[in-house]
Amino acid sequence: MKLKCHKHIERFFIIILSLFFLASITWAGSQQASTTLASTIITNARAYLNEESTADTLFWSDAELLVWLNDGLVDLVTRSRCLEATEEVTLVSGTLEYSLSNAYIGITGAIYSDGSAYKALRMGDIREAGHAESDSGPEFWYEWNGKVGIYPIATSTTAGDTVAFYLIERPTAITAATAVPTPAYYDHILTMYIVAQAYMKDTKVDMAASWIGEYYKAIDRFRADYTHHTKTADEAR
Repeated sequence: MKLKCHKHIERFFIIILSLFFLASITWAGSQQASTTLASTIITNARAYLNEESTADTLFWSDAELLVWLNDGLVDLVTRSRCLEATEEVTLVSGTLEYSLSNAYIGITGAIYSDGSAYKALRMGDIREAGHAESDSGPEFWYEWNGKVGIYPIATSTTAGDTVAFYLIERPTAITAATAVPTPAYYDHILTMYIVAQAYMKDTKVDMAASWIGEYYKAIDRFRADYTHHTKTADEAR
């Protein structure tokens, strides 16, 4: 029995890994937040689990379903990039790195402005800082330990100019009485994630793998439906 269980678990993780590597990184569609409460999504998940009672003998508690919902929010935003934010930093002469106040999962890009013109910066390398030269202001950016580096380093000429960073926000944990921050078209996908985790707790590995597979496919479908990815000049080469 133990050997059979190990094989099921191994197959589950193989499915997860294969689906993960098949997924491509793209930009998300509408950011209009859903008005659906977390408690409603939990109720919907219970319907799929055939456990709609509110008795004290529930196999899955509301508290643990809420934990999985919050886990699902982070996973969903990471994969779909559906929560976006922009944060500007003001360049200071002789300063290489700047702190960002937003909690973020990743940075999509950066745009430099001198107040009248705009220029997209290219992703650089921390090992190149201080070696690149330019007469037209910053050219590159990098991220390290929650800070962003911008180089060539600002001089008295470019001090006061700005660089806008385009971020994928990290969602904060919500309560059952709070509406989910993701777009409405992801409500059902969050439900899928919760159901998959619930079946894992119940050691129904095949059911869990089936639901998490549908979860990944649904995210990929919305990527295809709502995303148009235009290659940069460097990517097109």
